[in-house]
Amino acid sequence: MRTLVSSSALLALLAGSAMAGGLDRSNQNMLFVYDDPGITTFSFGIVMPDITGTDNVSNTTYDVGETYTQIGASQVIDFGSGLSLGLQFDQPFGAAVSYNGNPTVDFLAGTSADITSTSLNAIAKYQLNERVSVFGGLRLQNAQGAVSLNGLGYAGSFAATATGNPSTLAPLITGAAAESNLGFGPTSATPGPASTALITSLGGGAAGTTAAATAVGTAQVIAGGGGYKVDIEDSWGIGYSLGAAYEIPAIALRAAITYNSAVKHSGDTTETVGGGPFGPAGTTTFETPASVNVDLQTGIAEGTLLTASARFAEWGSFDVVPPNLGADLADIGDSERYTLGVARLINDKLAVSATLSHEPKGDSNNVSPLAPSNGLTGITLGARYQEDGMTVSGGINYTKVGDANAAVGGAGVATFTDNSVIGVGLQVKFEF
Repeated sequence: MRTLVSSSALLALLAGSAMAGGLDRSNQNMLFVYDDPGITTFSFGIVMPDITGTDNVSNTTYDVGETYTQIGASQVIDFGSGLSLGLQFDQPFGAAVSYNGNPTVDFLAGTSADITSTSLNAIAKYQLNERVSVFGGLRLQNAQGAVSLNGLGYAGSFAATATGNPSTLAPLITGAAAESNLGFGPTSATPGPASTALITSLGGGAAGTTAAATAVGTAQVIAGGGGYKVDIEDSWGIGYSLGAAYEIPAIALRAAITYNSAVKHSGDTTETVGGGPFGPAGTTTFETPASVNVDLQTGIAEGTLLTASARFAEWGSFDVVPPNLGADLADIGDSERYTLGVARLINDKLAVSATLSHEPKGDSNNVSPLAPSNGLTGITLGARYQEDGMTVSGGINYTKVGDANAAVGGAGVATFTDNSVIGVGLQVKFEF
């Protein structure tokens, strides 16, 4: 029954996580330490998002979700006298988003994020008695990322920085650039309202029209040159996990709680704007979030198991502020996620499972363009087959992600609706 739980729990994470709260991918589940000693586990998943949206100005259709893979491995070693040690390779966080289109016309074209992480976890478990156990250990975590901010939603602000007057021009050049590309800017006979405001700030008159056109041109050059790009090299950080569980083996009941600490990183950073250097190289310091996982399982009939879980992650404290940009690239809120599942033994070799997952929507429908969804609901169907010391589990997940507005500077610039994610996973356990 214990093997049945771990298999169904893994499969429940294989999709949904593609657009889950913050950058969650594995949910940092440390209950692998309850696997039977001498078991080696390998897992592989492929996640295929279908995330599309429409630019609110140019009407370009964005297709931003990129397929990615998820791998993991674990081993549990028994030291006797109630003490065991679990070793795990995990990929806890990540993002793979890329906006298509023309950056000189569309608000978000060229914006992208490629963020990856790995974690090497060593978690010890001590069985105090038949029903109570505690566990804890260290997590050695690596993280790196590359982010591009481009399109008219961003290029105007960097054009303003180039003119040396960002506080006055930043909100104006973006609007003027948009008007210019749609035929209503300073190159037309009658400037649009944002262009008129920009002309006034530059002194007004015919000369002001020329200056406005130059500023709009600067924004377009920056957009065409790749906008703003930042590369944060990989860095290592150390965190810890602590937890406890209460079990009643006779009915396969286990209630567990796990606390995962934040992990601090400091990565060497290079920034560019429009293809040229943007300030000196420096470092970016950030913390992957602290979180709490609550997991419950119990037998409800002979050969039938009920599972439930909740995860709370402090993504609101996850700030990524490159030294020259001086602004938060993440802008993500705290998240919570819930699952409810049932697993059923068909015979002594075959079992099946079904799991529902849900993440409530956030308070605002305006979200970061790097994570253009708001909440999710998904279902995972899985099966497990056991034969001669080897257990193979597989499953498929379909997740409906919530509608959202991708926002820049607090204003929605693209609308994402009717999106989904499909994930397929495989887990193999060997007993040596």
